[in-house]
Amino acid sequence: MVFKFLKFRYFLLVLLLVSAVIAYAKINSANEAFSQAKDFPEGALLYAQFQDLPALYKIWDESELKQKYLESVNFREFENEHLAMKLVSRLSEFEEASNFPLDISAVLSSSETKAAIAVYDIGRLEFVFVAPLSEDKILASQFFLNKSTFEENTLEDKTIVYGKNVASDRGRQPQKLLFAFVKGRFVLATDEVKFFKTLAIINGKSKENNLFDAPEFRNLSKKTEPHQATIWVDQRKLNDDWYFKNYWAFKNLENLKKIRAGIFDFEMQENKLIERRKFLLNGKANEKTKISANEINDLQNFIPKDVPHFSFQAIDKSSDFAAKEIRKTLLDGFSAFERKSEKAKSSGHFYSEIYYRHSSNFESEINEIDEDFEINEGSLRDENALIIEINSLINAANPQTSANLISPHSLPMPLFFENRRGFVLTLQNPQNLNREKLENALSLLALNQLTVSRNKTDLSWKTIEENSKSRRELELPFLGWKMVYSIQNNTVIFANNVDFLKQMLENNPAEMSEANGKFDEFTTLRFNLHDQVFDSVISKIREEEAKNSENESVDFFTDNVGSLFGVLSNINRVEIRKGSTENYMTVELEFFLN
Repeated sequence: MVFKFLKFRYFLLVLLLVSAVIAYAKINSANEAFSQAKDFPEGALLYAQFQDLPALYKIWDESELKQKYLESVNFREFENEHLAMKLVSRLSEFEEASNFPLDISAVLSSSETKAAIAVYDIGRLEFVFVAPLSEDKILASQFFLNKSTFEENTLEDKTIVYGKNVASDRGRQPQKLLFAFVKGRFVLATDEVKFFKTLAIINGKSKENNLFDAPEFRNLSKKTEPHQATIWVDQRKLNDDWYFKNYWAFKNLENLKKIRAGIFDFEMQENKLIERRKFLLNGKANEKTKISANEINDLQNFIPKDVPHFSFQAIDKSSDFAAKEIRKTLLDGFSAFERKSEKAKSSGHFYSEIYYRHSSNFESEINEIDEDFEINEGSLRDENALIIEINSLINAANPQTSANLISPHSLPMPLFFENRRGFVLTLQNPQNLNREKLENALSLLALNQLTVSRNKTDLSWKTIEENSKSRRELELPFLGWKMVYSIQNNTVIFANNVDFLKQMLENNPAEMSEANGKFDEFTTLRFNLHDQVFDSVISKIREEEAKNSENESVDFFTDNVGSLFGVLSNINRVEIRKGSTENYMTVELEFFLN
């Protein structure tokens, strides 16, 4: 039962990301493209439509990805979560009432090509499913073949309705499973009110608005060309849904409150899956300075081939973005003050032990706050002043664009790994950058963050010449690493590791597709490097845990999350383009397949 339900659930909600590999059919009219939404009552939490549902499922069912996911620890753990168990229980109650399996085969037997589903309540598994169906297909469907187990009623317009009472939620919430064939459509629902509203809409007898006429739906559908699968969500309703808040939203709920609705479209091209997201915001978007394709191409020269994560964006000189990114790069993360104030997981020594030395209690260390660590308010004010000063020094040189690089690097035991970071900044007037003041501010920032009480140790920057390239270094003896940066023509390159800086200066760029247009941000995630940047770290944790513990329980980080990298092994890289204009935000993801 669990397996059947999960096939059904992931097919309708999650697996759209990887299953859209059928023929593309271009539809010019927005009305035609989303005409299926006209059959549904308004008020849905989410709506999904498919160009060819059976073909879509066939590709997924025969895919290597499906097998890998069903065998993953992440999937096995999900089976035991409260949400999964509750929905499995709810589906089993509907199956008991219908006397035949409500699995994928039952749904596919009720669809020829196009199909759509609208979900109105997650916890109650309350949905309406509509698919155009020929008479021959109707007679062969699982529902029609098992119609004798349902109560049959004929409406005034001669429509025959089949229904069965369901004692949902262990009898606490009575529901009904209903279906009918009307005007060439198969209609299935788990809510009586929504079911009859759907029939009234299809028969042209409803005075209420349908889903297509909802302002948020109409707004986004006009701006979307649907492909193999498209999902629309009413984000305002989802934000109030208990299951969404507790099982999907996590810590992003405040950001999601800025969104009224969203639409997600999936298209497959040769060896590439494209997901296009468009969000309708409650107010105007915080429009950012755009970075152009030419500017991205220039910055790309500083991205080494073995870096798994990098992003590009233009500099907004009215913000302190550049200064904070420099601090994050050189001091390996957010300020200790920020982390403490946000109740993040940190220690008073800038968590160097967490990154550099591994022990058997890794998870507890990374999740514990040192209660003896107290913030010195004077130091906090000093840090804010230093960030303002660094930003002012950078702005004097008129910064234009930036690149962020992150590359986890495994270290020999007993050390663990280091998170190598780089930050590239292009300057229109590099001659205006006061390097002496910048270096002094960075030195003070290091002293301010790495100790609770101000350390008076003298720190000095040194110039290193190597392979016709010059760099500046500041050694941090209390941590054993260095701050480094180099200026090349109009570009300044910061890094927290000398070898990483050298790689960035080799001009041996990573692979990425040719950028076209202008973006708020352009990000690349290279999954093909998971074996060298992630697997090595995971293996170290597993080896150490095997030595120090006889407990064979599932570890969230190494087993649950780690298993997803194996599932995604067919993905070479993902490129993410973000944009904003007026009251819209757009995100386009390209999944490049091996």
